[in-house]
Amino acid sequence: MRYVAHISQLPKTTVSSFWDDVRHTERWLRSLGKEVASRQLTLGARSLRQLNAWQGWQQGPLVLEGWFDPMSVELTWRYLIEFLADWGPHSIRIPCGGDAEVRWSQRHLTIRAPHLSWVWQKIEESWELSQWERQDLTEWHETAHPYRAWRMPWGYVQQSSPSTYWNEWDFYADAGFEPMIGKLWSALAVRLGSRSMRVLWHQETLPRSELLLGLPIHLIQAGMSIVNPPSLFWESSVLRVPALRGLRCNMSWEVPDWSPYWANTVFLRRWRQATRLEAHYRARLGQNWDMSAHRSLRHERRSVPVFAWTATQSPGTGGSWEHLQQRAADHGRLDALAKSLSVRKWPGAPTMWPVRLRYSRSQWHIEMLQSDTGKWVISHRQGPQIVIGWPRHSHPGWLLVKWPDTLGSGLEVLDPEQHLDTTNTDWRYWAWLVTEHLMPDIERWLRSANGLAIRNIGP
Repeated sequence: MRYVAHISQLPKTTVSSFWDDVRHTERWLRSLGKEVASRQLTLGARSLRQLNAWQGWQQGPLVLEGWFDPMSVELTWRYLIEFLADWGPHSIRIPCGGDAEVRWSQRHLTIRAPHLSWVWQKIEESWELSQWERQDLTEWHETAHPYRAWRMPWGYVQQSSPSTYWNEWDFYADAGFEPMIGKLWSALAVRLGSRSMRVLWHQETLPRSELLLGLPIHLIQAGMSIVNPPSLFWESSVLRVPALRGLRCNMSWEVPDWSPYWANTVFLRRWRQATRLEAHYRARLGQNWDMSAHRSLRHERRSVPVFAWTATQSPGTGGSWEHLQQRAADHGRLDALAKSLSVRKWPGAPTMWPVRLRYSRSQWHIEMLQSDTGKWVISHRQGPQIVIGWPRHSHPGWLLVKWPDTLGSGLEVLDPEQHLDTTNTDWRYWAWLVTEHLMPDIERWLRSANGLAIRNIGP
């Protein structure tokens, strides 16, 4: 899990204040005693002209993205692979009418289109799906939509229907099996005809015009990164660097030893005439994960001026068959729990509220870092989570039951007969409902599910 702390809001500042904010951030980190391991300045532009004055600071390949006018997908693909040096295209997106599209990257191929789209016919013509060797099958549901995945010798294939009348196929290659994705893509590209292509690629030098290997391209964005930029950028009284007008800028400070439990990357983001400072906390490798880590992060709220916390899934945890199986298992348990809760009759509000509302603190704890103003996340030690939206002026209150990596089931699933008073704006009603009924029901279901599992594996 990664926690993003918004340390500053979005003030109205002048265009030239970005370097002032960088200088203030440098001083602030020194005042905290934080040792910065590296810095990186990232520039984003909408036109090549905006980066011309920065070419002398370029350290690595530029990241460019743009659109080709409609032309043969197959011939364009072969041309790029043959002549785009060792980098090759990084990713390609091809619209196929409406919201249908095909996306390619080195280890991932996605096809998304309506059931009756012509794309699926082209896929049947391109690949012998019935002859593929399949090693394992996993099926589950997310938000009432079916998902299915097959384990292949080279990776896995996931089929889903994320919305009504739509299909999505995802092909993931394991490390070392990337040529399989290229083989599938090449067979499909032959049958896509002439289409617009959105290409992202790396290039050693900044092109002088909007051309990619002589082919006209409509540039969307161009990016440049400068590792450990010189301090003259922000310390000089008269800045001898190009103006930042029109550029998107990010300055990041890597602090691997922020605290005994946490590493941190501090970002200063500039967009137009505003800047915002963020801190991205992540658990340090090799450290035991316990409540001390949470307490140390809670202490940050008192020592660092944090305006808001956001808990996000750490990158890199997906993309493997094992992670997909865990995701399927969590959704299966959530569906079973939601079904159990949906068939019970929810009680009406009592005539008198209890003096105290209690729950088993050995089983449940409040996730303070995932909770926010008006929202609490309460976790059971075996996995289930209850998300409470306390009554506010915008809504009377709401409930969600989930596992950490699932989307969750709301009241429309948990209470299909609408026994709950969803118009009640008294916070005590929702607290009573959770502590007196929802928590005990989940605990009973867990005991029942665990008992069934023991009987299934017993002699």
